[in-house]
Amino acid sequence: MSNLVSGEWLKACIDGNLDTVQRFVEKGQDIEVTDSGGFSGLILAAVEGRANVARFLLSKGARVGRTTNKGVSALLIAAQEGFLEVCKELVAKGADPNQEWERQKLGYSLTPWLMACGFGHLHIVELFLDNGQDIEAANSNGLIIASQKGKTDVVHCLLSKGARVDRTTTDGFSPLYLAAREGHLEVCKALVAKGADVNQDSNDGETPWLQACAGDHLDIVKFFLDNGQDVEATARNGAFGLVYASMSGKLNIVRFLLSKGARVDRTTDKGHLEVCKELVANGADVNQRENDHFTPWLAACAGHLHIVKFFLDNGQDVEATARDGLTGLMCATLLGYANIVRLLLSKGARIDRTTNNGNTARDLAVSKGHKEIVALLTRHALARAN
Repeated sequence: MSNLVSGEWLKACIDGNLDTVQRFVEKGQDIEVTDSGGFSGLILAAVEGRANVARFLLSKGARVGRTTNKGVSALLIAAQEGFLEVCKELVAKGADPNQEWERQKLGYSLTPWLMACGFGHLHIVELFLDNGQDIEAANSNGLIIASQKGKTDVVHCLLSKGARVDRTTTDGFSPLYLAAREGHLEVCKALVAKGADVNQDSNDGETPWLQACAGDHLDIVKFFLDNGQDVEATARNGAFGLVYASMSGKLNIVRFLLSKGARVDRTTDKGHLEVCKELVANGADVNQRENDHFTPWLAACAGHLHIVKFFLDNGQDVEATARDGLTGLMCATLLGYANIVRLLLSKGARIDRTTNNGNTARDLAVSKGHKEIVALLTRHALARAN
């Protein structure tokens, strides 16, 4: 059959022109012919939701599992687009809601089942379930994707059918983790009501609680606390809510957590001035040492000039050191922040101080090849000598 005739046939399928489709078939049209992308008449009918054409083609033996050159099936498209009647016709002829569409760029497979759940097409989700869909199908967890996408109706449906709230992705992300990360409050409520754990950790040790704090989702933070979450809960990776909110610069979350009694003796090195102001106003110690002996003061000297100025304006000792003898001047020198070096020198920072290993700020600058800072320190030393 000519390309012209095949093109007319496929156009009739996608346009939903049933009379034309029927005439082609009566004249011997091969219903499995495709365009250059592998789209058959049935798949094209599914693209536009042409249930009448799909029904007719299926009655004539069209293959329900056929895919395009990129592995896309008619059911996958219909489930994604929300074409319930097309899905009914396909499922009635044996189309598989778990037929995988491999997408290498994503690193995982999508299925018609996941499409229906992720796009929030509740009636199609119910259709699949009524036709025997396994709610816990391996590598095809509908609750996880519906939670991530904020499809509350689908989440409620799946939970009512017994979907497990503790299932995770390969990265260890639970439905609640993803809902909290994306800011879907109503989904979080539904999951927590079914026993989802606010502190269930991912492979990296992060939790739904930390995601809510870092993501600026104040409504979810409040909800978790109202449902018994410990404001000082520490994840397996050693992190907790106030630190995550501070590191992300979420001032409203920081203020709220402080109002709920979160301890202020926690530090950040992310350079968020307003957060630092709030923490200092609530009594945070600029020189408190963390496990690696670093302090908020040294973290500020590692590139955050505006915070260094703020700390100094609030009485910070320019000579404060870490346990290894590192001063703010040494830290700025080591990392190459000449603007901070200039400020600290102007505030009287001593250049003759040494680390526990006997290194001066100039020694550190030389070792790192920071020529501008070496020159600054040398000029400062000469000026003091005169």
